[in-house]
Amino acid sequence: MSEPQPEVVNPPAASAPDDKEIASLRALFADLSNRRQRAFLAGFLAGESLKRAEDLADVSRWCHYQWMKSDALYRERFRLAKTILTDEAEEEAYRRAFLGYDAPVVYGGKITAWYKSYSDALAQFLLKGMRPEIYGPGAADRPMGPTEMTIRVVRPEDREKDRAEERAEAEATRTISIPIGTSDSSTGSEEDGES
Repeated sequence: MSEPQPEVVNPPAASAPDDKEIASLRALFADLSNRRQRAFLAGFLAGESLKRAEDLADVSRWCHYQWMKSDALYRERFRLAKTILTDEAEEEAYRRAFLGYDAPVVYGGKITAWYKSYSDALAQFLLKGMRPEIYGPGAADRPMGPTEMTIRVVRPEDREKDRAEERAEAEATRTISIPIGTSDSSTGSEEDGES
């Protein structure tokens, strides 16, 4: 008797962007006069890689390399496209690190439930990027508390002398408070009562 094989769930294949999405991406690069450059950059944003951009735009990536060498405006627009992709990647990393993602519970080869999973490694990288002075390289070597301390060494006989001076000073500054402006009721009433 053979054991049942687990059910394999394949992730959905990356779908090709529709014409409307490609048109909106091309509009980001409307200032480029070369339509092939616009198509390649739109394909790069939609496909998220040079290889996929090559397939989507039907423009060789070798053209991209040539444009990067010779065309300053194209170089600048490609940097913009990479920045857009980087922002999207950071958003996804933040979601997986701090908001979590649904992960399946598999029992008997079948998905029986889902639970929220978080990525500690992504959280670590994000924190290093956000606050490198605290979480970055060398942060563990930096001191976290006081960096300087003054120690005063006192001999026992000097300590007794200091304590005697403190007691004498405390006794000299003791005050007694006496209320002012109140009449003594016992003496005042007797005099008033006898006259």
